[in-house]
Amino acid sequence: MSSVMNRKCLHRRPQCCQEEQGIASGLLSTSRVIGQALSVALAGTIFTSFGAAAAGVLLSSQGQNLSTSSVSDLQNTFLAGFHAAFLVCAAFAAIGIFTSLVRGNEHKNRQTQLQSSDNVAR
Repeated sequence: MSSVMNRKCLHRRPQCCQEEQGIASGLLSTSRVIGQALSVALAGTIFTSFGAAAAGVLLSSQGQNLSTSSVSDLQNTFLAGFHAAFLVCAAFAAIGIFTSLVRGNEHKNRQTQLQSSDNVAR
């Protein structure tokens, strides 16, 4: 999928010459990998800060020796951490969708302005 997205992004910019397409492709790939690494780190930090990682370790190592209420509490802690991590990731995804939509409209407006200035120049 990444090569498809790179080609699609690079073909939207016809003014980009052939020598710069390699640089642009590398920049797109690097920014995507950095974003993925940061999102995993953020989700892991949120998951751990809710005590979900410790609850998961206790459930997996001593789950058979715990009372039913303790297991239920640990499961709820684990799920709360998981839920919080997904909510934060969903919020960032919503921000990304919003900025993409705004940027898309900006690109269309710029093309319309360029076309109207070309028509005026003729």
